[in-house]
Amino acid sequence: MKKLCKYCKSSEHTIDFCPEILCKICNKRGHPHWKCKSKITDKKIEINNIKIDEKNIMKPIQEKKYDCSNLKTIDDFMNIINIPWGELNF
Repeated sequence: MKKLCKYCKSSEHTIDFCPEILCKICNKRGHPHWKCKSKITDKKIEINNIKIDEKNIMKPIQEKKYDCSNLKTIDDFMNIINIPWGELNF
């Protein structure tokens, strides 16, 4: 069984050589973007080479933690119902 072009459904060629397909990179007909010869391939920056300015890093504000180690009864737990989870210290 001969393969069909996935783009135009012709049995004369495959999608890699379709004369009707439009390239997403160069906007020319006749080749898909993965076969484009005008691709610009820049070398990716390695993560170790990225410079970080320590002054611009936002650090979380340390809020007072609510000590939950002394909670024993249901009423004790109900008293902390409006305290955000991040402020509880178990």
